[in-house]
Amino acid sequence: MRELRSRQIPLEVCPTSNICLRVAPDWTRHPLPRLLAEGLYVTLNSDDPPLFDTTLTGEFTRAAESFELGANGVERLFLNAVRASFLPAPARGDLERRFIEEFAATRAQHIEKVFLS
Repeated sequence: MRELRSRQIPLEVCPTSNICLRVAPDWTRHPLPRLLAEGLYVTLNSDDPPLFDTTLTGEFTRAAESFELGANGVERLFLNAVRASFLPAPARGDLERRFIEEFAATRAQHIEKVFLS
């Protein structure tokens, strides 16, 4: 873990696949929360959606609910994926900026809906 953390090597984590393949016994004992708590560079992925009957949205939804990630945790996973992508630096930077703007807008809309309705 020390090496992964110090070098910030991205880990592609696919919880549904991990559970189906018995790498992790179930959602409650999946190591994703520990990997995040250890400060590792984690991205959330769907592996083979048709085979494992999931989608990337499904992985994020289930992980957010199972591990109580909250908006900051979900945003972190999304941004990790953008930053770990093989896009050219200018395109990666643009995509990261757009994600950050969308998360900020979504938070603002949620606050408005909850407190000003």
